[in-house]
Amino acid sequence: GETRTYQSTNPVPVPDNNPSGVTSVITVPDTITAASVTVDLDVSHTWVGDLRIILAHDGTEAILWDKAGGSQQNISGNFPAAAFAGKPAAGDWTLKLIDTAAQDSGTLNIWKLNVEVQP
Repeated sequence: GETRTYQSTNPVPVPDNNPSGVTSVITVPDTITAASVTVDLDVSHTWVGDLRIILAHDGTEAILWDKAGGSQQNISGNFPAAAFAGKPAAGDWTLKLIDTAAQDSGTLNIWKLNVEVQP
């Protein structure tokens, strides 16, 4: 099937040890239904075990990263968001990054929303 990709290339600093975190929004202008959704993440961070990353759209949330990886640095990869399969894709998609511990900081460099269009 056809996959449409939407991206945010504006770097956003992730505040250190802040439960409010930071958000970045991608608006999907197309009236389509998602067969599947994945997210490409490029995050610079000196201790990825501090991070929670959540994708939210239209009242549904999917946790993409939940304080995994311990002292490893940086997150780069493709993450499935199965919770959005079969749902309308139009509108705002919000990626929220929360740094849950002090001393390490980072930046959301780029993120891409990949929507496989349901026929």
